[in-house]
Amino acid sequence: MRTKTECREFLTIVVGVDQLELLKKQDFPGSQDVIGSARRSSGHFRLRGTRVDMERLAGWVAGEANHARDRETAEPFNDLADEIEGVLACS
Repeated sequence: MRTKTECREFLTIVVGVDQLELLKKQDFPGSQDVIGSARRSSGHFRLRGTRVDMERLAGWVAGEANHARDRETAEPFNDLADEIEGVLACS
């Protein structure tokens, strides 16, 4: 079971413009706070959210990748899922 501190821990992921647009287009449930936190930084965007928010987002993104009809459609979702899961693994 997670402690309240772990649930409030904030994590940051760095995404490209295309990845941010993909997230906005999908409008995954509960992703609005993470997307709304976007801050431009050296040609990329930094997205900030709680560990729980990031875990949920990773699940939605990975699910979308798994259900994509072809490799070309799945690739951007896989890349984004890898980014989120990498940050989760390091914290």
